[in-house]
Amino acid sequence: VEFLINAEEGITPLEVKSGHITKAQSLKAFREKYQPMKSIILSAKELYANKESKIDYLPLYKKFTPNEKESYRLDFIGRLEVNLGKTELKSSINFFLLLM
Repeated sequence: VEFLINAEEGITPLEVKSGHITKAQSLKAFREKYQPMKSIILSAKELYANKESKIDYLPLYKKFTPNEKESYRLDFIGRLEVNLGKTELKSSINFFLLLM
């Protein structure tokens, strides 16, 4: 899970995937533990809302950029766009609890 959104219906986890494969194991674990009302996956998949699983699939950066990039991995795009790579979490702090 890359981001947590504080929305009216509660905390919404947002997972970012660079391609069409969206297994999202960390999102699955988060959903099992905290049971959010809905979740969002940004990926290369088309726009799709799965009402049964309450997961919204939203098209990723690739769909909205005019030029093809060498890679669409989060770390690569972060460095390209804002000169910041993906940061690894080195702490066991439960950020979900901090938002409550």
